[in-house]
Amino acid sequence: MKRIYLIIFGLLFCLSCNSQTEISEESNIVFNESEAKQIESEYQKVKQLVDNIYNSEESKIELYIQENIESKIERVPNFDNIPESILRSFNIVRGSDNEVIMIAEYPFSESGDWDITYESYFDKKGNLIAFVRLSNFFNGQCAEIVKERSIYYYDKNHILVKKTYEIKDGEEKSLNFTDCIFNYRYDYTIFVTLSKYFENNKFEN
Repeated sequence: MKRIYLIIFGLLFCLSCNSQTEISEESNIVFNESEAKQIESEYQKVKQLVDNIYNSEESKIELYIQENIESKIERVPNFDNIPESILRSFNIVRGSDNEVIMIAEYPFSESGDWDITYESYFDKKGNLIAFVRLSNFFNGQCAEIVKERSIYYYDKNHILVKKTYEIKDGEEKSLNFTDCIFNYRYDYTIFVTLSKYFENNKFEN
């Protein structure tokens, strides 16, 4: 009987794992409602802090660029005198104790037809709280301008507890994603800890 219970538990565990690995970009799903509310609240606090820093404490924002896939990610004083064509740029935002609380990645769009941002929000221990994907683009068929936002919320054990998605036009009116064409969706990686982020993105010391 004990063996049967273990087999059933294992099957349920695998089903749970598969349900998280097969999430689509358009998914709106909650795995743990009570924990999701707590993490959403924590995310909002960190986001408000980041917004305040952007508005009034720009000295806490570090600017970086990467020219090509082979080059390191180097720090720059501003974006005024950077090469015309780069691979991507980054903003690193630090909190009151100099800890990294948010990293924003901006892939470079040479055509100007799309604008994508990947934001990673971390707690004081370097655990990912939320990952935000923002995508604005033309040529979506359903509207002149299409705006997507996906948010992934993670608990302290790096388990996804909630995923949200919304899609709107340039006037903030909701769209049906099935009416749209997505020519500018690219693969992206979510790093669940700050250390993994830096391990996989070689920032200049």
